[in-house]
This record gives sequence, C-alpha cells and structure tokens, in this order.
Amino acid sequence: MNQAVKTGLVTGAISVACMIGVIYVPRGNATAIFQYASFLVFLSGAYVAIKRTRDHEMDGHIEFKLGLKAGVSGGSVAALMISIFQFIAWTHIDLKEFTGELKIHGASDSEIMAQLRGVTRGNFFRGASMLCATNIILSLFVSIAASLILRKKGGLLNQ
Repeated sequence: MNQAVKTGLVTGAISVACMIGVIYVPRGNATAIFQYASFLVFLSGAYVAIKRTRDHEMDGHIEFKLGLKAGVSGGSVAALMISIFQFIAWTHIDLKEFTGELKIHGASDSEIMAQLRGVTRGNFFRGASMLCATNIILSLFVSIAASLILRKKGGLLNQ
C-alpha cells in the first residue's frame, strides 16, 4: 500500500498544481484545459496506484480486493489534498474579482450582495467536504474498473 499512498500524494500534488493554474491563468480556454487536466490526473491516479502496487509490491499479481484497496487509498489521499486546497482557495477568494466578473455579466449590486450574503467559512468547509466525498466515490468507481483490468500481469487479455 505504500505505492498507493505515494501515487495519491503525487497525483494530488499534480492536480493541485493544475488548480493553481486555473486560478492564476487569465480566463479563457487555458482555464478549461487546466480544469480538465486536474480531473484527468486525479482519475488516472487510482489506476496508477493499483498498477504500481501490483508491479512493485505484489510481484505482478493482485487480487481484486487488494487492487480496490490500493486504488481507493491513492484516490482518498489525492481527494483529501484537493479538498484542502479548495477550502484554502475558497476562503481566500478575492471578492473584487468575483464581483467584477458578475458585473460584466450584468448583475446589479443588490443581486451580487444577495448572492454573497449566505457565504461563510462553514459553507466553504461543507463544500470542500462534499468535494472530498465525491472524489472518493469517483476513485472507487475507477478502482473497481482498474482492479478488474489489472488483476493479473497482462490484465484481462492473459486470463
């Protein structure tokens, strides 16, 4: 399981780096590319965690349950890193940038204040917690598929 946790740390760090790119790159196509890259890196992390665990710790063979455990472990570490970053980013949002973007889209000051009225740190914490839970569930689904594919050294083709 050490390989799964290491892989989770690496994929979490790469996903967070992509999210930092989303924040600091000007709006446009590059933002969408960074968002998709972050998500794809996160999802591929579960597959890579299972593969590295199989190849480095299990001598090329891994049972479904161990593969599932490795994938969810790696995905959970990455999901936790992403959620912590998102909470920090959300609690330090520059509201001037946010309100300026809303004004560009035609929102009045009263509409903007109505939207911001309910925003608290508790809301951000619940949002980050929900993001973490959602990412763990996604890593579970990826882990199920990857565990079936990577059960043996050659995957499904050498059974």
